[in-house]
Amino acid sequence: MDKQITMKIPEEMYQDLREIATKKGDIPLGKLIRRALDDYIRKNKMKGVL
Repeated sequence: MDKQITMKIPEEMYQDLREIATKKGDIPLGKLIRRALDDYIRKNKMKGVL
């Protein structure tokens, strides 16, 4: 079951995320953030942190 979270981010970070999403083909911010989190978790599992 998926869980939903809400978070506040600085305006500068939001603008950077919008720019990345646009460069990647106008993907939704939620999908972009999810991909980044998946990548972060995967890398930490490979390092043995998780």
